[in-house]
Amino acid sequence: MHDSPPSPRVTVIIPTRNEIAFIDRCLRSVFAADPVPGGMEVLVVDGMSDDGTRQRLEEWCRQHASLRVLDNPQRIVPTAMNIG
Repeated sequence: MHDSPPSPRVTVIIPTRNEIAFIDRCLRSVFAADPVPGGMEVLVVDGMSDDGTRQRLEEWCRQHASLRVLDNPQRIVPTAMNIG
């Protein structure tokens, strides 16, 4: 039997596309929240941003192990929520 890490208790899903002006403020707010018992993961589902948002998200990922960036090539918010 494998001992896998427990799943986080809370998952925050953030759909985004070309949000360079707002992504820092959004993520600062999420990571400033009180700790959640059992942990938290943050999934940013990027709709193929071309304004530098993706590069900024990569910087955040290096600082926060609980942050992952997923692709949303369809660029549709409901699809982003389903991907997350």
